[in-house]
Amino acid sequence: MTNSILYVLLGLTLISITHSAGFDTFFFEPKVQKDISEQYFFVTEPKDTTAIVGSTVILNCAVGNKKGLVAWVKTTGVNQRVIISLDNSVIVPDQSLMIGSRVGGRDFDLLITNVAPKDEGFYTCFVSAGGRDPPIVSASALLTIVT
Repeated sequence: MTNSILYVLLGLTLISITHSAGFDTFFFEPKVQKDISEQYFFVTEPKDTTAIVGSTVILNCAVGNKKGLVAWVKTTGVNQRVIISLDNSVIVPDQSLMIGSRVGGRDFDLLITNVAPKDEGFYTCFVSAGGRDPPIVSASALLTIVT
């Protein structure tokens, strides 16, 4: 990851000043927080769901005024959390998981096909905006699998 991308993800602006003596000074400045009307928010959040083995489940997450990254996190126990997606890309090796999203859209629904007992757990949608804006966290939805 290049430094300039890292600065953007962290919500920082790199300021460079060249002095008459020929040396440069660098400092970082947080990006200015926008008006409250531009704040991001959840349009829909995931809800507890019970599914039969082999069925398909959709857990909803839609974000208004999205900025930053949307991530789905699965929790199966204390300190057993796995980030399963970033925006519309699944980052775990599980072909039963997909994100139903259009590029630039607000929907980041998690689609789980052919559900199995391994899919049981709590699912939470996170949005990290960077800058001075704090992340937002959806309600956690419990996915229960029955045979």
